[in-house]
Amino acid sequence: MKRTKTRASALRRLISSLAVLCLVGGASVAGAQPSVQLNRFNPAAQTNDGFAVSSAEVQGDMRFGAQFYIDYANDPLVYEVTPGSASSEAFSVVEHQLTGNLNASLGIRDRLTVSIGLPINFLENGENIPASLQSAGVVDGDGTAPGTIPVYLADGFTLGDLWVGARVRLFGTTDDIFMLSVQGRLVIPTANLFDSNQHYAGERGIAGGAQVIAQLNFGRFRLTANLGAHLRPDNADCRDLPGTSGPGANCFYGARQGDEFTYGLGGTVRLMEDTDLRAILEVHGRTTFQNFFDRTETPLELLAGLKYTHSSGLTAGIGGGPGLVRGFGSPDVRVFAMVGYTEPTAGAVVRIDTDGDGIYDNEDECPNDPEDVDGFEDSNGCPDPDNDSDGILDTDDQCPMEPEDTDGFEDENGCPDPDNDNDGILDANDQCPMDAEDMDSFEDENGCPDPDNDGDGIVDTADRCPLEPGPSANQGCPWPDTDGDTVVDPLDSCINTPGTVEYHGCPEPTDVVIGEGGIEIMQTVYFRTNRDVIESRSFALLDNVARLLIEHPEVQHVRVEGHTDTRGRLANNMRLSQARAESVMRYLVEHGVDAGRLEAQGYGPTRLIVENARTPDEHARNRRVVFTIIGANGDIRSEDSGPSADTIDR
Repeated sequence: MKRTKTRASALRRLISSLAVLCLVGGASVAGAQPSVQLNRFNPAAQTNDGFAVSSAEVQGDMRFGAQFYIDYANDPLVYEVTPGSASSEAFSVVEHQLTGNLNASLGIRDRLTVSIGLPINFLENGENIPASLQSAGVVDGDGTAPGTIPVYLADGFTLGDLWVGARVRLFGTTDDIFMLSVQGRLVIPTANLFDSNQHYAGERGIAGGAQVIAQLNFGRFRLTANLGAHLRPDNADCRDLPGTSGPGANCFYGARQGDEFTYGLGGTVRLMEDTDLRAILEVHGRTTFQNFFDRTETPLELLAGLKYTHSSGLTAGIGGGPGLVRGFGSPDVRVFAMVGYTEPTAGAVVRIDTDGDGIYDNEDECPNDPEDVDGFEDSNGCPDPDNDSDGILDTDDQCPMEPEDTDGFEDENGCPDPDNDNDGILDANDQCPMDAEDMDSFEDENGCPDPDNDGDGIVDTADRCPLEPGPSANQGCPWPDTDGDTVVDPLDSCINTPGTVEYHGCPEPTDVVIGEGGIEIMQTVYFRTNRDVIESRSFALLDNVARLLIEHPEVQHVRVEGHTDTRGRLANNMRLSQARAESVMRYLVEHGVDAGRLEAQGYGPTRLIVENARTPDEHARNRRVVFTIIGANGDIRSEDSGPSADTIDR
C-alpha cells in the first residue's frame, strides 16, 4: 500500500508539472516555424497491447508498467516535384529516422489506465536539395522564397512532444467475446522548447485526440479495431495561401498536416497454451479530414512481429513492415524493437522458474530438475523417467504408461502381455499361459491345450472320436456293441446274438472265440491222412471261423498257415502243409469270407513248437493249422488250431 501511495503521489506531481509545460509550450510556439510530428508510429501505451494498435484491455488495479520502443524508418519523407506522383520523386527530405518512445502507465480500479510518454529523436537526416531543382526555381534551400514549395531539411538529436493519456474500459473483459473501451491522448509541444527548428519532431501547438477501441476475444486469438481522430491547431490549406506569403502552418511540400481521422486493425494470437508468446499482425494509418484519403495526406503502414511476456512481468518484442501508401511519414520500411515491464500483480514478488520447465519454483516440487512433459504427472515439476514404475526407463519402454507384467515372457519391451500365448484367455485365468489353448470345445476355459481330449493315447488330430476313448485299432473310437450284451464287437464271438461275458458274448459256449488274446479255436482241424482233404467233422469249426471273420470286418487280413512235424521227406511235408492251408482258405471263401482278406502259406516242419520231438503227442503238437492276423490290428493275435494226436499221419 505504501508503494501504491508513493506511485500515485508521483503521478499527481507529474500531472501538475504537465499543466505548467502546457502553458510554456503554448507561449513558445507563437513565433515558431511550421512544425509537425513526422513519425506516424506511436506505440500503444501498455505492454499487453499490440505495437501501434491499442487493445481494449486495461492494466489492472494499481499495476505499474513501463516500456521503451526504438524504431528505424527509411525514407519516411520524400520530395515529389509533382505532389502525389511517385514517378516524380526527386530526393529524400528525411532518409533515415531513428526514434525512441519511452512511456509509463498505471492501472486504477480495473477500469482505467493512465499513461505518460516522451518521444526521443535520435537521428533524423536527409539528402541535400539537388542543385538542379534550386537553379530551376522549383525549391529554395531555406523554404522561404516566394512562389516556391517549402522544404525543411531535418537534422540531429532532439526530444519530442510530451504526451499524457488515459484509457477507460466500458464493457467486457478478456473472458468475454466482446470488449469496448475509449482512450485519449493530449500532446504538449515540448519539442519546440528545445529547438524551434525541429520541423519534424513535434507539433506546432497543443494537440490531441481520442479513439474508440473494439475487441473480439476467441481463445488465444484477439482481434482489435481502433477508430478515432487527432486534432491540431491552425489548419490552413497550403494551396489556399497567397504565393508571396510563404507557407502556412503545418504545411509541408503542398500537403496539409491538419486534423486527421486515425484507424488501426490488429490481430494477435498466443502461439503456445502455457507461454505468452504472441504473433501480431496489424495495419494502421490516418488521413486528413479536409482531403479524405488523398495520397499525400494518407500514410498507411503494415506491421508484423512477435512479443513475449515472461511470468516476471518483463516483455520483449520485435517487428517491422512496409509503408503501404506513400503518405506523409509513411516509410519504405520500418523496423523496431521494444522492452517493457508490467507488475504481474500489485506488489507481487517476481515468480522464478529455476529449471525452466514452465512451473514456478513455489509450485515446483523439483525446482532444480525440469519436468519431462510427456502427459504423465506434468503439473508437479518433477521428471518421471519411469512413468509406469515397471523398472524400464521410458526411453526404452514401448508402453511407458502401462507397467510390464514381469512373467518371463517378453519382459524387455516394457509392455504388459496379458495373454502371452494369444489364445484369448488372459494369463490371470490361464493355467497354461505359455501354451495356447486348442479351441475344440473341450475344457477350453482353463487355457491349457488338450492334445488327447479323451485320454485314450491317440492325439486328437488322429482320433476320429476325440471326446470318446477308443483303441488305436478303431482310430480312437470306442468299439461298438451291436447286440448290446456289454461285450464290445471286437471281443464278441457272437456279434449279432446277445450273450454273456463268460461265453465271450455268446449265449452258450462256442468252439471259436475272440478274447483279449486273439482268435482262439477250441477244436482241431482234421484232414485225411497224408492228404489235404478236410474231414467233415471239422466243417462246423470252420463254419464258425467263417462267421467270425464275416462279423468282424476289422480283421482285414488273415493268413492260413499249415505246419507239419519233422518225420518224412521235407519236400513232401512242405507240399502237404501248403495244400492243407489252401484247402482251409477255399472252405472259408466258399462260406462267405472275402478272398482278399485271406492268404494260404505252408511252412512244413520249419516252425516247430516242440524241437527234437520224440513222442506221438510231441509230433502232433507240431502238426497244426494256424490263423495269423496280418496288419495293424494289434489288439487281436493269432492262435493255432489246437492239434491233437488224432492228426498224426500214419
